[in-house]
Amino acid sequence: MRLQLSVWAEGVPKGKHPFAVVTHLSSQGTSTLLGQTEVLANSIHPDWTKLFYLDNITLTQTTHVVVTLFSDKESSSLGAAVFDVQAVLGTPGGTLAKQLKNPSTKLFLHVTPAKAAGILNFQFRAVDLPNVEGMGLWNKSDPFFELQRLRSSGHYDAVFRSTAINNSLQPVWLPSCVQVDALCGDDYNQQFRMVIYDHNNDGEHVIMGSAVLTLQQLLNKADIVLHQAGRPAGKIIVMGAQVVGPTTPTPSPPPTPSSPFGQALDTPPAETDIAVIAAPTTQQHKQQQQQQQQQQQQQREPTFANYISGGCQLRMMVAIDVTASNGDPRQTTSLHHFQDQGRNAYETTIFTLGSIVAKFDSDQKFPVWGFGAKVNGVLSHCFPLQTEAEGISGILEAYRNTFRQGLAMSSPRDFSQVIQQAVTESRNLQGDTQAYSILLLLTNGGPTDIDKTLAALQGTKDSPLSIVIVGVGDGTFDGIETVVAQHNSGCRENARYVHCRSLQTALDHIPAQLETYFIQHNVYPRPEALVDDIEVHPYNAAEEIEVPIAINNEGNATVTGNVNKDKFNKLMKCLQDGGRELMKHQRMYSKHKRTINRMQQQLKRMFN
Repeated sequence: MRLQLSVWAEGVPKGKHPFAVVTHLSSQGTSTLLGQTEVLANSIHPDWTKLFYLDNITLTQTTHVVVTLFSDKESSSLGAAVFDVQAVLGTPGGTLAKQLKNPSTKLFLHVTPAKAAGILNFQFRAVDLPNVEGMGLWNKSDPFFELQRLRSSGHYDAVFRSTAINNSLQPVWLPSCVQVDALCGDDYNQQFRMVIYDHNNDGEHVIMGSAVLTLQQLLNKADIVLHQAGRPAGKIIVMGAQVVGPTTPTPSPPPTPSSPFGQALDTPPAETDIAVIAAPTTQQHKQQQQQQQQQQQQQREPTFANYISGGCQLRMMVAIDVTASNGDPRQTTSLHHFQDQGRNAYETTIFTLGSIVAKFDSDQKFPVWGFGAKVNGVLSHCFPLQTEAEGISGILEAYRNTFRQGLAMSSPRDFSQVIQQAVTESRNLQGDTQAYSILLLLTNGGPTDIDKTLAALQGTKDSPLSIVIVGVGDGTFDGIETVVAQHNSGCRENARYVHCRSLQTALDHIPAQLETYFIQHNVYPRPEALVDDIEVHPYNAAEEIEVPIAINNEGNATVTGNVNKDKFNKLMKCLQDGGRELMKHQRMYSKHKRTINRMQQQLKRMFN
């Protein structure tokens, strides 16, 4: 999948001219420059318009980026933060913040699916803007405008910023362009905001007027009426607007940090000297409409990332084989033997796959079942080890407590009941919540009854469920491969078998299986989720890592080497622990959010 990243900061020390450098940090510690933002002079809350793109991002491979904060003309950084891109995508609103060593400074990262929705070419002029300069006839405002997309409740993210035009209340801005997906995804009717500011060298820009509009309004060349403090504040004339594409965003030259933000033109250009986008002929207009319809139809094919960005939750269920063929857990040869140091194969599988799926589950509660043992003397092929284990650590704890429950490992090996239970659980999740379930079934051999297992698998075809069967140990797994192949060829393909030595491919098919199920059932992604409060992680010295970055005299950044190996290893361990903390915070967030919603409903009933 292709992802779009945007960054902003809060609480930068006064007098700084901040810009950010974004690098990709590989699992081996090598760093690759993704790009750098523009400089925002004297900005304590910089909201950069530069966007970054990551291609070929998968569900199974963790992607880390480092955002390093610099100030123009200063060689040393103001701090850096490391982000797990997939984890940020899975957080409410797709946004996460991290506090830097300076406690007042925070870096924010927003991750959203990128779409090849084309490029909007446009040109604006304004009439009758209010003068907020405060000097009457002698001085006039220096207007510039921003196009802003709503990212979270109360926060608009600037995706385009014009140059300021000196001393003019009738400014004519030069032709410009912006990526459509940055502005509104691929929805021409999604609202965004246009804000006109009076530029000030101290960074304290004054709002002159604003309006909420849509891309379709721009394409219709409708005039944009501005308001400020509830009063009319002039008007924007759309001189030209046209979408070209869709196309994949092409790399642009790195911005020059030494160029001050909002550098005003000495003389506002005359309207006749500006190349206005020519109005298309009737035939061209028809062709453009047909092209736009085809483009929008292509963009209507939703992706896994679209569903996650819209708030879809992945819910994992775990079923563990406790048949006698695994061996006595008290013996070191047993597959269920617990070590004082390290993990056995079952634990490794749970941790490795669970840590990936859990990034996309906000409540962090997972059903855990055992099968193939006698519980209180009765043979059971589906019994709870934990009704709702909290987090991956809760699953591992439930597993370690399994053999303290007085059960007797037995046989045969029957998958059918846990599969049927997973179907029931997955269907119970339907309703207001958009959710998709994954059954992680761990076993040391094939099912005793192939036909029974095949019938159970076929019963999953109309459920929002994928099944990943993981072989543990050196047993015979031919029966699993056979039954999975028969099911996938005759029904919806939603089952997969891998051995625990090949976990890197275990979840590869999940995104496509989720997309196929939802599209077949006419379930489409919801709009990008918005949150009232963005989660902020406190500063952690162990997470701070310095990517060797050099800034040349022109202000361009280059990566000059790799990070320190020892610091990198400590960072990876810290991020692994931090991932568990993130999941805990997400669970707390969801719990408190539900509590607040209940309180709000009670208050409404009281006052109504």
